[in-house]
Amino acid sequence: MIALILGLIALVLRLEYPSPLTNWFETTAEILTRTVLLWVVAVAVFQTGRVTHHRVEGAIVRYLNVPLIFSALYRLGVQMHPTAFTGLPATAAEIESMATMIYFSFTTLTSVGFGDIVPVDPFARSLANLGSMIGQLYPATLLARLVTLELEGRHR
Repeated sequence: MIALILGLIALVLRLEYPSPLTNWFETTAEILTRTVLLWVVAVAVFQTGRVTHHRVEGAIVRYLNVPLIFSALYRLGVQMHPTAFTGLPATAAEIESMATMIYFSFTTLTSVGFGDIVPVDPFARSLANLGSMIGQLYPATLLARLVTLELEGRHR
């Protein structure tokens, strides 16, 4: 709840007083809120017991939340270093910038990588590499964990 309230305060501040500082604060609050969501859902998904439909949905929510966290991290990187990426629209409004970073994050996570947006800053490249590794390792690890939980649940 604290992360959500902090995120709402940051959003209101950014809308009322747009500045690089309030943009940074709002993006950081978004990262914190999504990370807390990732953790809370992980506790529910990976607890012991039978694998239910809700657990599978939670695992999907976790997987889809990861690129949203990375898109916020990419936006934070662009706020700190405006030339961190090539191929970004030159006159993108805030919502277009957010959509562009979500697009880049999902194409990186799924290892599609069309090449229309390229990270050139070392921090941005490192984030993109981490995102692509998570995109490959998370589904395999998740599937192994859910199968293990189901088998343990059947043995009880």
